[in-house]
Amino acid sequence: MKRRLAKSVMAGAAATLLLSGWAWADRITTDVGYGADAYVARNTPTQCFGAEPILFIKNAAGVGSVDWDRKAYLRFDISQLGTDPYLSEARLSLMMGTAGEGVPVYGPQVFSVYGLADGDAGEHWVESTTNWNNAPANNLTSGSGVLSNASLLGRFTITGTGTPCAAVDFTSPYLTAFVNADTNHLVTLIVVRDTEDPNYNGWIHDFASREHATLDAPALVVTTARTSVAGTPVPEAVQLSCSPNPLDAGTVVSYSVASSAPVRLEILDASGRCVRRLATEVTPSTAGSIRWDGRDERGQAVRQGVYFCVLEAGSTRTVRKVVALR
Repeated sequence: MKRRLAKSVMAGAAATLLLSGWAWADRITTDVGYGADAYVARNTPTQCFGAEPILFIKNAAGVGSVDWDRKAYLRFDISQLGTDPYLSEARLSLMMGTAGEGVPVYGPQVFSVYGLADGDAGEHWVESTTNWNNAPANNLTSGSGVLSNASLLGRFTITGTGTPCAAVDFTSPYLTAFVNADTNHLVTLIVVRDTEDPNYNGWIHDFASREHATLDAPALVVTTARTSVAGTPVPEAVQLSCSPNPLDAGTVVSYSVASSAPVRLEILDASGRCVRRLATEVTPSTAGSIRWDGRDERGQAVRQGVYFCVLEAGSTRTVRKVVALR
């Protein structure tokens, strides 16, 4: 049984926390479902480190030191969020380990977080076979670079070697939008160190993996709104559907409300930005339908991608994911 030093979650399960109102935080770790974590090493390009209790990260520079590059891979199974999660925030939480080694570094050490493209074949990487040579989106000649099928989601900074057993949290609007836009319930993040170390024996930062005996596994902490908990509907439960979905030329949004209430209906993009207001404080009604033509407030066709139909009726907020094909 693992002794957790950080915020506890049950091994092999995800924790849910009520924040306020109908906002909920789900803590999804790499040991949940199809989750995974591993690091890859340039000096042993065919060796796999998926079973290690730590995730080493290093960006070496200078003659004779580049072989010591390390990058970390994290995969989160977000299927527990259902088919229509709309997140107000997604946050990556890592625990620093105690196995860091090498010549200590000082000052700010900058790390980048990349997201592997949704639906990329590399999302199904396997801990026991992933290495430097075959890791998805890995730039084989760079200690911090990735290929074009991964996008930068933001950066975080650790001072010097960091604090053992301390939590490191990272969030950005780009990370939230990236998770919101997911369509296959798999989110792979790649963590690299941008700050170079010219010493071959320079410091290697380490973070706990899901195999660590005492520290929490990497976690994706997402904040979302729920219309029900454990199958129990909240007051004024709302039914919401969009058909057709995916949409090409448009979709009809249909809703029904348990009791009459002013209805507010909006289309949001993956970042949470409102692209179209379909209804605002319309005449109270228990049911209705409104057509969205796939255009924004300026009358321009929206880009291909994931959008969210958000319906507010009284105190209830319900979300449905909509995919635009054009």
